[in-house]
Amino acid sequence: MHPENNLGSISFEVKRDPINNFDGLKLHVTILNCQGLPNMDNDGSLTDSYVKLFILPGEEKGIRTDTIKDDLNPVFNKTFSFVLPGMRETKEIVLQVFDSANEERRNDEMIGEARLLMKEDDTTMGTTYHLLVLQPMIATPPLKSFNSRTSNSSYKREMSHEPLHRGSIKIRVKGDISDGSKQLNLTIIDCKDLPNMDANEDGSLSDPYVKIFFIPGEEEGIRTETKKDDLNPVFNRPYQFLMPKDNLIRELVLQVFDSDDNIQDKEEDDKIGEARILLTTDDYMLDKVYRLTLKSFKHSPPKPQRTSIIKRNKF
Repeated sequence: MHPENNLGSISFEVKRDPINNFDGLKLHVTILNCQGLPNMDNDGSLTDSYVKLFILPGEEKGIRTDTIKDDLNPVFNKTFSFVLPGMRETKEIVLQVFDSANEERRNDEMIGEARLLMKEDDTTMGTTYHLLVLQPMIATPPLKSFNSRTSNSSYKREMSHEPLHRGSIKIRVKGDISDGSKQLNLTIIDCKDLPNMDANEDGSLSDPYVKIFFIPGEEEGIRTETKKDDLNPVFNRPYQFLMPKDNLIRELVLQVFDSDDNIQDKEEDDKIGEARILLTTDDYMLDKVYRLTLKSFKHSPPKPQRTSIIKRNKF
């Protein structure tokens, strides 16, 4: 079983062979399989995964395995061989896992990556087996993450915590205009399959909370309580809003964060993702439950214009 971090794991073998009368070595990398990949497809099918292999520093294009269709635990058993002349600098094996594009999506989706350092002073020959947890992918082709004085651990500390697979949020929206006022009842029910934003720190899990905004609306927003060490937090938190008596279309924005109150040297909480829905006049006569996929966001608050939305219950 792989450690739980929502991106899965990858197993591979590295074989190093000396080359007679040559200052260098032959490197064989066998990509064995992945386990517990997230399902990136929303059309009823499963992830169509493949792996790209890079040796850094080296060519930017990389080489790739075949695509394994509809499989969250794909088996590749694919070997790639390289000649590395004169190991006078640290090399890095980078394995990046993708979900192949389909009819609904033109571009391949990034799932995650794993990295293994081969230091210049390591003369070990033979075969080694590795099982690594996939981490969020920063860029493809991959960026060099080391120099002669760095290590895997220092790279992890410097990595951006920008997740790929952000999970989802479930809410209930119920309108009420029966007494002549315009009231909105919003319940934050739960989040599912959130990424672990603390995977590279102390082994703990994300501490998520949700902030609620309206556009146009108040800039400050309101927030739920924080759920500690939970990638599937249940909030069941009701809110009641008295909305302005106008016909404006408003956007409900839900932003999910990982609280970092207990982590030193963190100036702001990690951004996990956001979901948005438009509220028209008709929505105030409905009672609907939504399961919304979380997408990336850059601004918090989400630059709303101020108007008179009154929150009836204090948090």
